[in-house]
Amino acid sequence: MVDRVSRYLEQRLASESRSSISFRDVIASRRSIKPHLVDGFLFLEGRLSVATEDVFQQDPLRLLRVFRHMQQLKATIDFELSRLISENLALLTPDIVNSEDANRCFRSILQTKGDVYPALRKMNTTGVLSKVLPEWANLHCLVQHEYYHRYTADEHTLNTIRELDNVFSGQESALTRKYRIEIEETHLPALLYLILLLHDIGKGFSIQGHAQFGAEMSGPILERMGVVPEIRQKNFVFDSKSSRDGTILATLRHR
Repeated sequence: MVDRVSRYLEQRLASESRSSISFRDVIASRRSIKPHLVDGFLFLEGRLSVATEDVFQQDPLRLLRVFRHMQQLKATIDFELSRLISENLALLTPDIVNSEDANRCFRSILQTKGDVYPALRKMNTTGVLSKVLPEWANLHCLVQHEYYHRYTADEHTLNTIRELDNVFSGQESALTRKYRIEIEETHLPALLYLILLLHDIGKGFSIQGHAQFGAEMSGPILERMGVVPEIRQKNFVFDSKSSRDGTILATLRHR
């Protein structure tokens, strides 16, 4: 929480310092570079920004699609757009969140191998992830008072997502490249992202026995997300004791 507040203040101060630049300076600097309009957002020099203040009132699903655009464009979301996202969370009603369009968008984010962590982290800090996945709200800033977890429950889970990104991208080390070869031989490799996202979801209910609680919670979550029954079958669940899949999963969780 201290880290997030510090980052917020840093971005706010940076935003205010830029606001001292005159309008004439802004126009002059952008004469040769024009922003692209992307689904109601401005995209310029690797950054997504606000086009109009009512961008989310016009279409609440943009509160999800903005993260898909961020992912596809390999962009960052600027401070003002981040603020606007957080201020409009109430637009993400259950009807919106549970719609097929919303679930398709979220599944697409989770299926983009090697580039899932940045979008999920931003969804978490803006509050959108807790709207899309209400069970996640109880993990937000949840301190784990035991030896093996140095991070809050939400950060721990997001860190496992980042490790999986590194494996798929093969950019970190020869070891991660080796894991990538193994993972690509599994059934539906991108499914690992969803498994990791939900692997500690039960901790929001109880630390003790969280694995059993998580297993019971995951079924309705997957159904609500529109994951097809074949994928929800028990035989697609990774065996953490014996299978190649389970060995990889355990490694990602404890690195």
